[in-house]
Amino acid sequence: MEFHSFLKPSKFLLDSINECERFIVIAHKNPDGDALSSSVALSLILSRLGKRSIILNDGPILRPELLAFVPFISDSVPSDFTKDNTIVIILDCSTIDRAGDSYTHFKDYKTIVVDHHSSGIPFTDSTLMLIDPLSPSTTLLLDVLRESLKVKLDKEIAYYLYFGLLTDTGFFHFIGENVARETFQRATNFVSEGLDPYTIHDSIIDGKTLEDISNVSSIISNTQSFYNGMLLIAEQGSEMKNRRYGDKVYAELLTISGVKAVVLLKEDGDKTELGFRSKKSSNIDVGSLAAILGGGGHKFAAGATIEKNIKNAKNEIIKLFSFLR
Repeated sequence: MEFHSFLKPSKFLLDSINECERFIVIAHKNPDGDALSSSVALSLILSRLGKRSIILNDGPILRPELLAFVPFISDSVPSDFTKDNTIVIILDCSTIDRAGDSYTHFKDYKTIVVDHHSSGIPFTDSTLMLIDPLSPSTTLLLDVLRESLKVKLDKEIAYYLYFGLLTDTGFFHFIGENVARETFQRATNFVSEGLDPYTIHDSIIDGKTLEDISNVSSIISNTQSFYNGMLLIAEQGSEMKNRRYGDKVYAELLTISGVKAVVLLKEDGDKTELGFRSKKSSNIDVGSLAAILGGGGHKFAAGATIEKNIKNAKNEIIKLFSFLR
């Protein structure tokens, strides 16, 4: 087996960062742990270089373990952050719409993209992209960027790089064998800065309420099976609109015998948010399937939003997976 080394940034990308003094950091809307921890880690890396940066994000930030990130997010941009002297760095976004309204006013700014999704639509010059679909998290690519910029790893930076790695890999579950060696080497470097893995793990999983557990149970109990159990479709109704239950739902449903893919539908009026997950053994690339619906993601995890109510969205998903017949 050939081991994969994460891609390194181009000289043009590195020169662009070294020559600029102001940065706007934006990760995807409805952020997860990788998106927010990437934002903070990058801001810290830039500060070590003596540069100014602000973090923007559309939110909403719904998960209790992510509320600690709220103080890092700015609600305005300083007047001296102009098109001529500022670079926008987009994190963990495979399509321009995922950056949300935060990016709308800065589309004409020079833009760098750091991402690890396998499908999507590029929206900046290729020399300003650091995109490696084999990387388990965006934070690992930021660690590569940190090294390339010759910024020393310290405990504060390591914490956020490690946090994003844990959340996006499901605590080291979703890691391909060809990147496992470098992933764990970097994780070891993070922990060597003095992190306490036990405490960080608990800070991520704690904070749920009894109502949360009941809601997850309800979603799982009402999940429907299609194509002899190979496809499971779960629904999260509008009454749970401001809750994030996907990770727990996917984790439980993917353990069911015979299942190859799980899709979670989240109702939002006439729109439906779709979350896709597949088992490694299924060889189903849900990132490619999500791209058909205008979304994107990884081979085993992806998402999209379609302009259909939840009933019609479910019918669309059933047709999309008809190859399982």
